[in-house]
Amino acid sequence: MYSIDTEFLVNKLKEIGFSRAKLVKSETNCSVIITEILNEQFLVSIRKGVISNKLIAKIVPAYTLPYRYWSCIYLEYIPQGLYAFADDENELANQILKKCKRIISILKEL
Repeated sequence: MYSIDTEFLVNKLKEIGFSRAKLVKSETNCSVIITEILNEQFLVSIRKGVISNKLIAKIVPAYTLPYRYWSCIYLEYIPQGLYAFADDENELANQILKKCKRIISILKEL
């Protein structure tokens, strides 16, 4: 079974423009990464789809959850955030960047 290469993903995020990307929690079927771009911090949960076999990321502004709740289960069930889907880590990094920029533009409109 294919596992997610979180180290590659973290490095790819830094390569494409994130000033910070770090694995903060690794759970059985999911990992949580904290990222920063354009002075905004985001939590990203990453897991593999059960049926689709795609990589799935949920991206939320970091301020939406206190530190003690930085886990995949909490990230999945809060209503804020956007999802990204991809076939591999390289594509997922680009999708995460796109979604983070979209969230930043939404927050600026508020």
